[in-house]
Amino acid sequence: MPTEASHGNADSPQPLDFDAAYRKHAAFVWRVGRAMGVSTLHIDDVVHDVFLVVMRRLSDYDAKQSMRAWLAGITRRVVSHLRRKQSREDRRLRALPDPIPPCGPERSMELLDCERLMEQFLRGLDDEKRAAFVLMELEGLTAREVAEACASNPRTIYSRVRAARTRFEAFAAEVSQS
Repeated sequence: MPTEASHGNADSPQPLDFDAAYRKHAAFVWRVGRAMGVSTLHIDDVVHDVFLVVMRRLSDYDAKQSMRAWLAGITRRVVSHLRRKQSREDRRLRALPDPIPPCGPERSMELLDCERLMEQFLRGLDDEKRAAFVLMELEGLTAREVAEACASNPRTIYSRVRAARTRFEAFAAEVSQS
């Protein structure tokens, strides 16, 4: 049976050379990450993140310690961070409403026409009226919230929205006649 001395001791005390450590231990980190349950989709990112930590913490490595144990600890923490991140993403995705089912070509064209007309109407408003109209009428914010966002007061916002509504009604009447 070959001894460690005949192959060179992988964990013998010596200054840490990042390139050499990567070449020698990247496969080990990959295997440990996979064994900890990281999917093949994310394993390369985990290896990358582990060696980013290694690069930042080169001066913290104690050459008297096992390099593989140090890397395994870093890998464990990176995998734990990945799991927390994925858990947060999964919660966010579950909180989203169900997607709207696709519509037929006629409905798609109607929606595109509506979108084009709304963009045309909004382009015809000055910036202040457009912001007030979009935030209150389309996004459902209160006048107080819009006033805060626009550094204005609620009465001014109501006035801008009222003027934009009047223009919208005239625009809609014009479009329906054509």
